[in-house]
Amino acid sequence: MRDFDRETKSSRQAKAAYYYDKAASQGDANAMCNLATMHSRGIGVARDDAKATALLRRAADAGHRDGAAMLGSRYLAGAGCAQDYGEAVKWLRIAADKGSADAQFNLGLSYHLGNGVAKDPALALDWIKKAARQGHDRAIALLQNKA
Repeated sequence: MRDFDRETKSSRQAKAAYYYDKAASQGDANAMCNLATMHSRGIGVARDDAKATALLRRAADAGHRDGAAMLGSRYLAGAGCAQDYGEAVKWLRIAADKGSADAQFNLGLSYHLGNGVAKDPALALDWIKKAARQGHDRAIALLQNKA
């Protein structure tokens, strides 16, 4: 019975990827982000970091907050693209200004470490506090450990 359940789950994932691809090809930025996640993890499709990054770039270019945040994170890590702190900060700032707690946290860390920007402890703290106010677990933990 478990093999049947796995096949069913795999089939559902492939079907989801198919429909996300259809929606993404019609310009749906949410679908682009979901399909990018599937490609980056190999869920329902072959793992393809470059394709995931390309999908996130399209979503971010369309003004999608989470697409910009995820793209910035990929540039930080060099996942599916060359590591580029300057490009990471560009996309993280866009997403952070639109209220993404993940982007605010990562932008704060970038200012703390001086990755892609000049080190600025005050600005780092401001961004991390913004993320914490939204309930971002890592930001809250970082601030609690700092106190």
